[in-house]
Amino acid sequence: MGGYRRWLVVLCLVGLGCGGRAQTGVNLQNQAVSLNDAGYQYYRQSRFDAAEAKFSQALKLNRLIDRRVGIAANLNNLGVIAQEQGEPEKAVAYFL
Repeated sequence: MGGYRRWLVVLCLVGLGCGGRAQTGVNLQNQAVSLNDAGYQYYRQSRFDAAEAKFSQALKLNRLIDRRVGIAANLNNLGVIAQEQGEPEKAVAYFL
């Protein structure tokens, strides 16, 4: 029984998010979409560093939940930012 309780504790800790609540894929997807939208707003304002930060955060969440369409969009957005900042090699790496 002791081993069972240890696994339960590990599983509970892995599933904990902010505030002690488990994060679901839907919650993480919603957060990723919000971060991506914020990145677009910063991009439209030519605030490329802030946009890059938001797109990078969204990319981490999309990778965590293996949301391929979000991953592709974030990598593309990061490539565009790198291109805008005059970093073609970095842009190509994102695009590939």
